[in-house]
Amino acid sequence: MKLVATHPITATFPYTSFSKITTDFPIAATTAPMPVPAECPSARHLTESWRNINSGDALPIIGSYNCDPREMVVSGRPWFRFAGLAGTRISSKCVPHNRCGTSAPLWTDKPMITQIGVVFPLTVYGSLVGDCKKYTVKASVLRCSAKSNDFVYRHDDHEGCNLGYCGMYA
Repeated sequence: MKLVATHPITATFPYTSFSKITTDFPIAATTAPMPVPAECPSARHLTESWRNINSGDALPIIGSYNCDPREMVVSGRPWFRFAGLAGTRISSKCVPHNRCGTSAPLWTDKPMITQIGVVFPLTVYGSLVGDCKKYTVKASVLRCSAKSNDFVYRHDDHEGCNLGYCGMYA
């Protein structure tokens, strides 16, 4: 976005016969877009349909459980985002156990941040057998742009199994 404004400028020239000259000329003001935080383009995309709370899928394969924390700790805690059939953000609603490809689905009831480019702590919960907040898990969230639901997340807690992040469309 480029703005052009006209401002009067007064200048004094001591060596001319004019003591003051006032003129109008355009001054260009630009609004540069905020740079995208480095974590955003490199974030891993979670796209599996079974991650979406509205998919109706319980477990991807009977008897197998997704284990996001173990995989994320082993891979160096990469940033991730929800995309495609998984949704556009982490679930903001309690998810019943045995959903999102695991026995204890991870979700949050915390509001998403509005500040762009700043990492904030995020409390995430694991649901299990009627208890929406059976487990409390530490994570981080980073807003990548002013676009709605442009967030990336990072698992900051210990390795734990039968826990998996759930997505939703928002």
